[in-house]
Amino acid sequence: MTFGKRKSFVLKSDSNLEVSSTSAGRLFKEGLLTSLSNPKSILFFMAVFPQFIDTEQA
Repeated sequence: MTFGKRKSFVLKSDSNLEVSSTSAGRLFKEGLLTSLSNPKSILFFMAVFPQFIDTEQA
């Protein structure tokens, strides 16, 4: 039975796919904005980085 279902998991290539021409800078900006607006990453940086900041030099 598993050998019969194996064909359903195989991906078929489609030669009619179009590739978008988005620039690397735009992709970087979108990724940066997504990361900065993620509350989990904000909480992570607020929890980790204060441990390494020297208050005597600040």
